[in-house]
Amino acid sequence: MHPLSVGSFALNLFSYSFRRKTVFLVAFLILAAYPASAQLSKNSGINPYDTHAVFDVTVQGRGIATLSQSIYNPTTQTSSNSLDLTLPTRRYRVEVGYDANDQLVMNMFPLDSTADPTQFPYGEISRVELRNGKLTLFDEAGVPIPISLPNNAPLPGPLSLLGPIPESSVLKSLIISDPNSKAAAMNGTVSYSTETSSSAITVGGEYYAAGTQVQMAYISYSSGPDVSGSGTLAYQQFSGGWVVRGSTINTTLSNTQATQSLQLSNLAWYDSPTGNSRRSAKVVTTPPPPAYTETNIAAPPLPGPATNTGTIEVQNIGQGPTNLFYQHGIFGSARSWDRMDPWIQLDFPLAAVAKSSLRSTDNLTNQADNLITLLQGTGKNQFLAIGHSQGGLIVRDVAFRRGDLLNRVIALNTPNRGAWITQWERALLAGAMTDLAKILVFWAGGTPLSDAVFTLGNALILGAPAITVLAFDAAIPATGDLRPGSPYLFNLNNRSELFRNAGIESAARFRWVWVRLLGDRLCNPESACGGRAFSNYANGVYFGLHVCRILALIFNRIDIYIRCAVSAFYMDLIDFFWYVFTSWGDTSDGMVQGSSQRYAQAVVNRRIGGADSHMGSTKSDKVRLMLDTSLQNDFFLIPRWCQTGSAWPSNLSVPDIGGSGSFTISTGSPCPSTAVSDVPWISVTSGASGTASRTVTFSAEINLSPVARTGTITITGLGSTVAVTVNQAGIPAGAATGGVTINGSVQSTDVEVTTWGCVLWYSDGGCAQEGWVTETQTVWDSGQVWISVNGQTKSVWYNQGSTALSIASALVAAINGDPGFPVRAGVMGTTVWLISRATQSANYPFYSGTTYNSSYFSEPSFTTTNSGSTLTGSP
Repeated sequence: MHPLSVGSFALNLFSYSFRRKTVFLVAFLILAAYPASAQLSKNSGINPYDTHAVFDVTVQGRGIATLSQSIYNPTTQTSSNSLDLTLPTRRYRVEVGYDANDQLVMNMFPLDSTADPTQFPYGEISRVELRNGKLTLFDEAGVPIPISLPNNAPLPGPLSLLGPIPESSVLKSLIISDPNSKAAAMNGTVSYSTETSSSAITVGGEYYAAGTQVQMAYISYSSGPDVSGSGTLAYQQFSGGWVVRGSTINTTLSNTQATQSLQLSNLAWYDSPTGNSRRSAKVVTTPPPPAYTETNIAAPPLPGPATNTGTIEVQNIGQGPTNLFYQHGIFGSARSWDRMDPWIQLDFPLAAVAKSSLRSTDNLTNQADNLITLLQGTGKNQFLAIGHSQGGLIVRDVAFRRGDLLNRVIALNTPNRGAWITQWERALLAGAMTDLAKILVFWAGGTPLSDAVFTLGNALILGAPAITVLAFDAAIPATGDLRPGSPYLFNLNNRSELFRNAGIESAARFRWVWVRLLGDRLCNPESACGGRAFSNYANGVYFGLHVCRILALIFNRIDIYIRCAVSAFYMDLIDFFWYVFTSWGDTSDGMVQGSSQRYAQAVVNRRIGGADSHMGSTKSDKVRLMLDTSLQNDFFLIPRWCQTGSAWPSNLSVPDIGGSGSFTISTGSPCPSTAVSDVPWISVTSGASGTASRTVTFSAEINLSPVARTGTITITGLGSTVAVTVNQAGIPAGAATGGVTINGSVQSTDVEVTTWGCVLWYSDGGCAQEGWVTETQTVWDSGQVWISVNGQTKSVWYNQGSTALSIASALVAAINGDPGFPVRAGVMGTTVWLISRATQSANYPFYSGTTYNSSYFSEPSFTTTNSGSTLTGSP
């Protein structure tokens, strides 16, 4: 295929107008002179002057599993032993070619629309990059994701069985010249058919209108001797040969049938015979993948009912006013809190901490009875309780029945309305997950990522029984109480809870939540063996398998293509399987759906987005931060970082006529605090509430008494008593006083106003004709308010927006700003109080009044009332 004669072609399976054909021809001439580098992403790593291809891939799949007994499927709301799971469609943009050293390069970009990652399996990976045989994944922010096994072993590369230069050209199977030869090379058969295109398409630069007859070739092949299945490759003919349109794989194994398809669209390519010839001498023939040998891995038995009798541990700390109690979930114990408890003690001073170990598989009423007895034996009361999972139900029960023992509750990841997972039998759920994991391990044999898939599959086989703790088991009475609609839950949720409460919901990412459960069951979520690392690893394996399947298809390694495709499919199948039976259509922490975690009776519900799994909640740093927030804001515990709050200056003075002042609160953050005055004559005007250091301003009213007075502004919410003292002097003995009270508000009226203006306008905004224009306008009253004392007068204007208080404050400022005025002034409400500067012979006459706009209003907006005709109090 010569670059100047064939150039760059495109396969677009979507509608094109005839006009776009002309655009394509222009683009063709440009690309013939300059390779299709514009089609490659920035920094693709692919040499645009060498052979490369860019295309979109759509992956679809469906699996049907025959189970040993009938189950209820929430997606269909029916019961059957045939489980039908249709996987979400996934779309990718792929670019593949060679770098300057002839090394294979491939980039893949997920094209699925952005959605809530806690409810949809999208939006976690923005780019997959294969360079120098190394696979790198990037998160939504474009940051590389660390991918390694718990022992820090790297993820095996998809090229381990293909080689860094598998073939001289990446177009080997994308564009072919003869389907018959292709089928013979694959030990397959070919069939031809003429089909009618349902929409206009462009293939290899050739336009086909809707309804055009197109020639298709379908190459069918067998999956291989060791598995049962078949596949089909679809090619469409164009003048330059045949171009791939898609692939379908059908497999049957261990009572599971699967069908998956891979469709290609928007295919553009550039072929360099020079580069292909140069690489042909560098191609290294790799050995065939090793034959798979099945190894049976016996799944451990399901855990049986706990037999421990109830115990309680109490630690007297004596550093704060609060007693804190922790209640574990099913199959848990006091040890469940060994990481969280030291964190909380580090964050808050507490009086005592208690942790119980109950027989967690007993029915919940018995557990609550047992807990009441244990709490009574501590000699302490009024605990603030944190309950995880079913432990949240137990502490709710006890708080309702014995509010003297537990009077505050935080329900963490609690199935308040029951857990959907309990609609399944534990043994059946664990068995189905184990069966799917064994199939995954089986198919992975002979793929470049077999060891990596074995790691995940074996972890699931060994861990499946342990992560089904909430599923129903007749031998475990607690799981009956956890079923939606159970009598226990009905009674619990129909009580009026008078104790203070809060709910914390964990919404983990939809994708690989079962992997998170496996990691968090054994390790702390953020550790190298925890859920976050395992989730990254699962992403690496999954996208590595997709890279493997596409490369194997391109280079005609059908055996590897099938195994990588089916392995990726079963990872999807397990993921979707767990989602369907734990949280279909809802968020989840891997076990309890979000709608059930929401605590309807709670004063507040808090949500952790991107949370760790149910197994990791009691040891998650994300939960710690949310507990800190809830304890501080919902239950008013004061954290240690707020204990050293202070205010400066702590002692302030204001004059007898009143005025304003300010002080600074210094504290940690976040530390919600509130400045409150304990006397009516001091008002906090700004900075009253906040969560960090800030300036607080206040105002003090006039003191009409000759006796000095003191008020306090207390800052609540900090560890120690923080207060600011405000001292105010009394008026001089013998000074005369008088008051003017201002009443009213600004009036307005609508009037018609006639003015000379434009009555006809041009379209460009110019005036075509002038004349008299009448329009309705709102007129606001305006005028003055004045006070006259001993023959001297002060006045202020009022207009739209003025209030009695703003006028009173303006008059005070005007009076006090003139040292020659016979009185000083202060405000009390909307009254301007006057204090004579002289303390002898100061019985001055005083008057007040207002002016207004008499053209539009019949009376003034504001009126004044004097306390008398003269000042009083002077001897």
